[in-house]
Amino acid sequence: MRKSLHIMVLTLMMLTCFFTMVDYSSENAEAIGQPVVTIRFHEGEEEQIADVRPGEHGTVTFPGTVEARIPAGSNIQDVVVSLVGSTGMNWPIAINPPKVQLDPGGQAAFSVTVSVPPETSYYIQDSLTISGTAQSFPGAGAYRVDPITGTIRIAQFYKFSLECDKPYRQVSPTDQVAFNLRVWNYGNGRDTFTLFIPKLTTLAKDGWNIQLGTYTVEVEEKNQKTVQITINTPVKFNAWINDVTNIEIEVKSEQQEVLEGTAFPKTFPLAVRQRGASAPGFEPIFVIMSFAFITIFLGRGYRNHISTNKRKARRKLRVSKK
Repeated sequence: MRKSLHIMVLTLMMLTCFFTMVDYSSENAEAIGQPVVTIRFHEGEEEQIADVRPGEHGTVTFPGTVEARIPAGSNIQDVVVSLVGSTGMNWPIAINPPKVQLDPGGQAAFSVTVSVPPETSYYIQDSLTISGTAQSFPGAGAYRVDPITGTIRIAQFYKFSLECDKPYRQVSPTDQVAFNLRVWNYGNGRDTFTLFIPKLTTLAKDGWNIQLGTYTVEVEEKNQKTVQITINTPVKFNAWINDVTNIEIEVKSEQQEVLEGTAFPKTFPLAVRQRGASAPGFEPIFVIMSFAFITIFLGRGYRNHISTNKRKARRKLRVSKK
């Protein structure tokens, strides 16, 4: 009896030690067999540039890969990785797929799309952060995956318009007139504009003298600057003139032409109407000579009239005596 009891106690102790060893071995195996999950963007795709021109969608896409390295001897069958992301400026993002299932030792692709607001400033730069949690099957609970970061830059676009409060002016011949031309920069970055008068040579031959306040103007984004255009009408004699002359001002982005190799100019028409008479350089003399001419003309007419009347009177006198 005592011998049987002793055998039973010994058997229980052996079983307890065996199960304890099994449990310890299982926990140790799980710790050793936990897969190493890595998230990465494709090489060269860590930075994306957004096109935010009017009419463009402004989205950028970051392609990437999730990889699970499982140590030899592990009993892991599947790894599911849940991906999350954010940007510093809280721009909307979409991850496809948000959950990635991996075979042991395998890898899978994913992509992240970020929607950048239209016409975002060229000077803004944002970062994208992607992180996640991994869950092994069979295995313990989920664990954190090291995050990765990408960069979002903004492409500069070029857009501008021209304005003038009074593009049509009427002046007397030989007078001077000034126009104020506003250059609006509706692009998303600082821009430099050049001004040009296409028909300046022809106008100069006709006696027009046109001066621009500046031939190059730098304008900040979503801002404007004013360029004064001074026009001197031709200095010449006009008995009477009523004529309209059109003067075109051509403006284009110098920066766009330098950086992109091409630019699309805009032309703004100005109109000057000359109305009146002019005798440049002879105004006082002209008036004096005019009065002198009139006086002489009237004086001669008066003397001729008196002489004619005297002759008529003498004839009548001779006739009456006869």
